[in-house]
Amino acid sequence: MKQKTDFSFSRHPKPWLGGEPRVFTVMPDDSFPQGRDLQGARLLTVAYEGGGLVQLFNQIAKAADVPVDSSYQALLEHLGDMADKMPLVVYVQHADRLLADVGPALIAIMASWEKFARHGTGVHAMYLVVDIGPRATVDAAFWPGGKVDWR
Repeated sequence: MKQKTDFSFSRHPKPWLGGEPRVFTVMPDDSFPQGRDLQGARLLTVAYEGGGLVQLFNQIAKAADVPVDSSYQALLEHLGDMADKMPLVVYVQHADRLLADVGPALIAIMASWEKFARHGTGVHAMYLVVDIGPRATVDAAFWPGGKVDWR
């Protein structure tokens, strides 16, 4: 059963609730969730420690107390059900290591999270926050000749 919520992860005015993004990036020096009002939401923090996507999905499933070793789609469905009862924020630390391990697959994961959060049955209040760390490396990507070495 979906419940109406006034929770808004982004800093947009309330009418943005259904239109706000569901995937965010932060950097270690942002000290997430410092400065964010997550009252009324459940925060799951997962520190990626290697092992690729299957390991990450299992870590998220364990933190959420949902079945482990299921597909990504099944994990999203379980998380969507949880988010319908209470907004859910999944924070993945060390996603720069995940990027080094899985490469462009991380883009597909982030895009599919965004897509799933807005599927045919409505908008789920489920947010994915990835710590893409260190700021100097990320900033270098935006400058000609900037060195980006994710490994």
